[in-house]
Amino acid sequence: MRKQLLVIIILIGIMIPAVSYSQDCVIGVTIGEVTLEPCAGSRANIPIYMNNPCTVGGFSIEIATTDPSWLSFNPTDTLVADTVGSRNSNWMSFSFQVAGPSHNRLTVTALGVGDDMLIPGDGLIFTIHPTFTGVSDTCQLMNFGNVSISDSSGLNLLPSIKVRNNFCVNACGSDLVRGDANSSGTLNGLDVTFLVAYFKGGTSYCVGCPCLADANSSGTVNGLDVVFLVSYFKGNGPAPGPCE
Repeated sequence: MRKQLLVIIILIGIMIPAVSYSQDCVIGVTIGEVTLEPCAGSRANIPIYMNNPCTVGGFSIEIATTDPSWLSFNPTDTLVADTVGSRNSNWMSFSFQVAGPSHNRLTVTALGVGDDMLIPGDGLIFTIHPTFTGVSDTCQLMNFGNVSISDSSGLNLLPSIKVRNNFCVNACGSDLVRGDANSSGTLNGLDVTFLVAYFKGGTSYCVGCPCLADANSSGTVNGLDVVFLVSYFKGNGPAPGPCE
């Protein structure tokens, strides 16, 4: 009887710290404010934050987009995810993998050993960069899939709270003028000059809405947009359509 009681007391002594540790070390993972690089067909920058009351030795976090037709991950892009500006940019191992039939899922994995741990605190742990193809007045949900976070031993998984985030874009408005390649607010011959310089490599095409330089509404920006604008200014062709 004494031996049985002793075993029970030992088990209770082991379990109580484990339960307390688990409660104190619930990890919060959050998608931060999304920003867009201003070039058409470029990237979105989506920061991922972690609040960890205990030291984190590694993680595997999956993030998915709901509409990959305009926001997805490019498997060949080396800048899909990075730790620039994060609380720990010195992981022993930091990698990512694109998955899904439409490249709409990304799993980011990090592993630390020794000093390469994420000390307790709240802040940026990495930034993801999905490809943004340009849309207007639409939203989608950025959602967490599988999230596994280990303690400093690298073996025990910590409980986590995942916060998803809506991603809304109003890239093109009715006040924008299609063909206004230099974003001046006025459609004129300077837009032709701007596009010609861009195609010769003398300037950067960097606007908030893809429709601005896509004068002929083809869905792409190329030399035909220059031809379209020149024809319009000479009175031999139609005006650019509206930005939709």
